Amino acid sequence: MAELKLTPNAKVGWRLTPYEYFFAAAGTSGNGHAPMNVTFVLQGDTPGFDTDVWQRALDRASAANSGSRLRIKGALFWAQWTDDGAPPRLRVVEEILWDGSGKTNSDFINAEQLDLIEGPAAELILVKRSPIGSLVVFRASHAVMDGMGAYHFLSELFRALRGEPLMGSNAEFSALDIMRKVAPPKPSKHDRRIDWPTGDARGNDTTIESRTVVIEGSTSNIVGRLAAAIAEYTHRHSSRDALIAVPVDLRRHVPGILSTANYTGMLFVPMKKGEGPDEFRQKLRALLSEKKEAYHIRMASILKLIPFKWLDRIMDKGGRKKLLTSPMHTAMVSKVGHVDRDQFSFDGFQLRRYFGFGNHPGMVGVMGTDAGIELNINLPAAVASNGRFDDFVSYLRRRLVETDPGQ
Repeated sequence: MAELKLTPNAKVGWRLTPYEYFFAAAGTSGNGHAPMNVTFVLQGDTPGFDTDVWQRALDRASAANSGSRLRIKGALFWAQWTDDGAPPRLRVVEEILWDGSGKTNSDFINAEQLDLIEGPAAELILVKRSPIGSLVVFRASHAVMDGMGAYHFLSELFRALRGEPLMGSNAEFSALDIMRKVAPPKPSKHDRRIDWPTGDARGNDTTIESRTVVIEGSTSNIVGRLAAAIAEYTHRHSSRDALIAVPVDLRRHVPGILSTANYTGMLFVPMKKGEGPDEFRQKLRALLSEKKEAYHIRMASILKLIPFKWLDRIMDKGGRKKLLTSPMHTAMVSKVGHVDRDQFSFDGFQLRRYFGFGNHPGMVGVMGTDAGIELNINLPAAVASNGRFDDFVSYLRRRLVETDPGQ
């Protein structure tokens, strides 16, 4: 395959990959299945939001990154991205009751719909008052951005707010192009009999419950420590391997790439009872050395033969049925990295906290900030009930402190 070239001021115009198509379908049937979005929350100090300043910065960041203006043209196999959609929307919210710790009072985040047909596919929300102070919330469809893509766009936004030069985007190729270029061998099969970390479902409520917590300590081997703690907790009631999914940034295969797009691959690491952070790290490094996260499932292309609304209904019906009894993984540990406070600050906003807010069952988002380790944990209500979620969070908090090499 030809070399993947980096192009300044890149334009996005490739056909949707099967993975982007899957994310784009979510929520289109109107049956209650939630859209799949990437959401980051920045909490900080501000003398007040000057909306004109933020709008100008948002426009500048969007102009430099065409992936923030995407919409879908065509249908099925011929569906492709075009970058002439509406830019990210700016929305101002006067006051909310959400304290960031869970889903209660978080409805304001998804109050306005994102639109992948005309745009916008992303939104910036400025919250003037909340129990935890002023908030900047950025959300984007997972079809157009992954965590690192949203991180790049937010970095560009704050460069614009500080009056600095922007880096822009330089990739006109998709994640599928990277996968085909890398072409790793097929990953080993793993046991599909998987248990939730908190035990069997009690009832059939598939609503996603969420917790966001801050833990003091270092991020040294944080993915391994967190994965081991999740596996330990799971093995208190299960003799099966705990299967930890780890999203991996495919950008690592193209040095110098700058893009807001979704370039996420996935690795699955089985953890046996008694294995700890070091064993997890060894297994993960072995998979990374073989570049297994870039493996393309060829059968996934079949998804593009199904209209969005039909695919969403299939995902909703089949997903709800299997979610509680046959999860795809014990947990998904997703790390964005360590957040530099100065990178997301300017004269009109001083960052204090930066955390993700997800809705994917089993996802544990983690990032390091000056405040410590930010965790966002998501579980279906039927496996989070009867105090199990709180006990799980308490266990993770304790074990992350106990395994911190800096303690």
